[in-house]
Amino acid sequence: MSGAMVTLAKGQKWQDPSKFSIDITGAGADVLELPGPEILSMCCQGIQLAEINSNPIEQYIAEEWRFGTKILENYQIAITFKDYNNFELYKKFAKGIQKFLRMYPDEQKFDIRVDTSDDFSVDDFKTVVEYKDCMLVAVAGSTLDNSAVASVAEFTVTMKCSYVITH
Repeated sequence: MSGAMVTLAKGQKWQDPSKFSIDITGAGADVLELPGPEILSMCCQGIQLAEINSNPIEQYIAEEWRFGTKILENYQIAITFKDYNNFELYKKFAKGIQKFLRMYPDEQKFDIRVDTSDDFSVDDFKTVVEYKDCMLVAVAGSTLDNSAVASVAEFTVTMKCSYVITH
């Protein structure tokens, strides 16, 4: 049985998770003054795609448990960036959270598109998922350390969004 599975597995196109790009667009992205998708993708260390789950209704009625689907939870995304040019990207997100405190929600929202590729060709990127109406939740601090001279500064941005489109 395992020999047939190994043969079948060798013929599959496995996804390489290291070939991806991200793009952040919308009114909130304009306020943040983020760089284009080339720079964002270059700085993106990794993205934790949102867990898609619902909050079920659970009722104990007539000595039986009743279950039903209720609402979808807000989707939470975490993107880890390696920073460039003296914490330029970190400053944009940190200032953005402070600006958003004095803005209407519709002016804060932005969309995130994640594309992946099987090859190194830019033309082969295909959209995997789009997150709509995202809002910043947190910008994690970065550690400044004199002992790690050759390391690149990293920080994580956490966002929530209303809905997801999977392609």
